[in-house]
Amino acid sequence: MPSKSRRNPRWSRALAPLLLCLAACSSHGEALAKARAFAAKANYYQAYHIVAEARAASPGDPEVEQAYWEYRARHLFEQARRAIYDDDERTALRYLEMVRAIEPGNAGVEIWIDRAKAKLAHDAVQAADIAQGEGDLKGALERYHEALAYVPQMPAALEGVQKVSEVFAARRQKAQEQFLEGMRAQAEQLYPRTDYHMGIALANDPAILEAKERQTLAQRKLAEERLVLARAMEKEGLYPAALREYRAVLEVLVDDKDAKEGIARAERETAAGEIIQKAENHLFRGQHTQARELLEEAYQRTVAERTRVAELLTLAKEREIEQRYTQAKDLELQRRYEDAVAGLKAIEADLPGFKDVRARISELSAAIELAVKAKARGEEAEARGDLKAAIDAYTEALLVYPRYQGLDARVRDLRARLQQ
Repeated sequence: MPSKSRRNPRWSRALAPLLLCLAACSSHGEALAKARAFAAKANYYQAYHIVAEARAASPGDPEVEQAYWEYRARHLFEQARRAIYDDDERTALRYLEMVRAIEPGNAGVEIWIDRAKAKLAHDAVQAADIAQGEGDLKGALERYHEALAYVPQMPAALEGVQKVSEVFAARRQKAQEQFLEGMRAQAEQLYPRTDYHMGIALANDPAILEAKERQTLAQRKLAEERLVLARAMEKEGLYPAALREYRAVLEVLVDDKDAKEGIARAERETAAGEIIQKAENHLFRGQHTQARELLEEAYQRTVAERTRVAELLTLAKEREIEQRYTQAKDLELQRRYEDAVAGLKAIEADLPGFKDVRARISELSAAIELAVKAKARGEEAEARGDLKAAIDAYTEALLVYPRYQGLDARVRDLRARLQQ
C-alpha cells in the first residue's frame, strides 16, 4: 500500500502554476497598493517605478499594465511641469508629447502643450527682433519662422516676417541698381567705381555671383595699377610707401612674384633707411664713431642706397679723423707728447696723408728723443754731483719738451741746493 505522504505527480504538476499565480498575484497586489499610496501623495515618480518593476516581473498582467501606463503618464506630466517652471520649454514639450501619445484625448495636456509652445514662440520673436535690430536679417527671418512653427498665424511673427521680407526686397532692389552702376563703370574701365558699386551690391544681396566676379576683376586691375605705382615709388627711393603698395597688391594678387620680390626689396631698403637716419642724427650731434658703425651696417643691408651710404661713410670717417686730430693737438698743447704721437700714428694708419699728421709725428718724436737724451745726461751729471751740469741738461730737455716727466720741479730743487 503506497505511503500517505507521497503525492500524486499529476496533481503536483497541476497545482504548480496555480501556486505561482497566487504568489505573483499577491506580490502584484502589494506593489499596486504601494503605487496607489504614493500616487495619492502625488509622488508619481515612486508610483511609476514600483509598477514598472512589477510589469517587468510579470509582463502581460492587465491590471499592472493599466497602472504602468497611468503612472508613467502622470510621471512624465510632472516632469514636463517642472521643466516649464525651469523655463525649459523644449524639454517640457518632449515630455508632453510623450504624455499625449499615451493619453491622446487629455485636454489638460493640450493646454500645457499650447502654453509651452506660446512661450517658445514669444522667445523666438524676441530673439528675431534683436537680430533684426542688429542687422542680421537672415537670422531674424529664421527665428520668426521658428515662432510660426510653434504658433501658426502668430501676429507678431507674421508681422516680423513681413517687415524682414520688405527689407530684403528693398535690399535686392538696391543691389540690382548698384550692380548696374558697377557694370556701367566697368564698361568705361573705371575700376575704383566698379569695385565700389559691386561691393554695395554684394552687401545688399550676396547671391549676385556675377557682381562678385566683376568686383574681383576690378580689384585685380586696381592691383596691377598699384604694382606699377609701387615700382615708381621704389625707383624714387620712397621705400616705406612702396612697401605699403606692394603689400596691398599681394592681398589681391596673392601669388604675384613681382609683388613678393618688391616687398623683400622694400623691407630691406626701409630697414636700411631707418639705420641711415639714425646715423645722420649721430653725425649731426658729432657722434662720428657711432655714425660710422651704423653706416657700415646699413651698407651691408642696402643695395639701392650704397652710393649714398658710401659717401656718408667717407664723411663720417673724415669727421671722426678730424675729431681725433683735434684731440691729438689738444694733447700736444697739454705737453703730453707721447699720447699725442700715439693718436697721430693711429690717424696715419687709418687715413694716410691726412693733413700734417706725418710732419707732426716727426716733430714731436724728435722733441721726445731730444728730451730723453738730455734727461739721461742730466741724471748722469747729478749722479756725479755736478749739479750745474745736471741743471743745464734738464733745462735743455724742458726747452724741447716742457714739463717733461716733472723735470721743472727737479731743476728748481737743484738750484736751491746750489744756493745753500
